[in-house]
Amino acid sequence: MAADLSALKHWRFHIDFENIAWATFDQQSESANTLGQQSFTELESIVSAVEDAAKRGEVRGLVFMSGKESGFIAGADIREFETMTREADVEQVVKTATAILDRIERLPVPAIAAIHGYCVGGGLEFVMACHYRIATREDNTRLGLPEVKLGIIPGLHGTVRMLRLAGPMDAMPAMLAGRLLRASAARAAGLVDQLVATRHELKWAARRAVLQKRKSPAKPAWWKRQLSAGPARTYLAKKMREETSAKVREEHYPAPFRLIELFEKFGGDPRRMAVAETRYFAPLMVSEQSRNLRRVFKLSEM
Repeated sequence: MAADLSALKHWRFHIDFENIAWATFDQQSESANTLGQQSFTELESIVSAVEDAAKRGEVRGLVFMSGKESGFIAGADIREFETMTREADVEQVVKTATAILDRIERLPVPAIAAIHGYCVGGGLEFVMACHYRIATREDNTRLGLPEVKLGIIPGLHGTVRMLRLAGPMDAMPAMLAGRLLRASAARAAGLVDQLVATRHELKWAARRAVLQKRKSPAKPAWWKRQLSAGPARTYLAKKMREETSAKVREEHYPAPFRLIELFEKFGGDPRRMAVAETRYFAPLMVSEQSRNLRRVFKLSEM
């Protein structure tokens, strides 16, 4: 393995005697995990190591876990975007991160996410790139994409993957409301593949998933795919726009309207939607509306 994985600050990594790779996210000096540029750089080293080991037949699967009691991943580190004023800078950061998640999705061995506690925003976008997701039924487990509450949309191909897994009838209302789902609701929507009772069962459930080569269905149910087709998508977007307009004004809260527009224009073509998502995300991130909403969010956290 080319990378020195013993020097990682935010991740712990090892391959056990069964040739299962374990990557535990435990962000240094923080009570909760958030995805930032440094943690993504380390994640890339882990992915490269697993890719190399898979080529040699030395790894059977990769399991992602959290070392924090509070949960899996509480989202992307929005603080890193605060100094960015150019859309091009935002796009570059996003493209680097999405390229790593795309590599996880393309791994030739199962990539399993073992989830407890909060898995929201960039955290959910991360696990949706994995092949199989296991979550605890514990009361504090929540999954969702609350980005619109910060004046942005999901930016790590989360719109594409959530539509693919859950279908537009579940995915779009959840994203537009920034709704956080309990594990059972996430399972019903197709975002989670398996539930276990407690955090202590996650490791063994993940081990079995690797050994049995479990993966989510390659395609959603046929009726979910039909709802992303042209006529149905146009109708759904129209209804969503009407409902959103009745709640908020576009000039004050543009994010949900950009999300609807993204779905309406590109929801039937995942590849084009992934590219367009970044183009929609960057101007929202540097917008005054988003900066104001992020400022309010930070004040509420104090």
